[in-house]
Amino acid sequence: MKIKTIVLTSLALTCSVAFANATQPKINIQQALSAAEKAGYTNIRKIELEHGQWEVKGRDTQGKKFEVKINATTGSLSKDED
Repeated sequence: MKIKTIVLTSLALTCSVAFANATQPKINIQQALSAAEKAGYTNIRKIELEHGQWEVKGRDTQGKKFEVKINATTGSLSKDED
């Protein structure tokens, strides 16, 4: 029983470490925000990580909504067209 518990605990720790590393983006939220601002998106209202991309939402100087996606691995930007 004791060995079974040790094995299961070790397996759980190994899996949690493997999954934790897999979900960590290489580009953090501050880097994503900086990349969006450098691209000219300054009135940012929301930023969140979804499906390996940072989704940046806000309004431009004319008040028009925008959404920009930043790849969480490479940092490349793509704009959603309305």
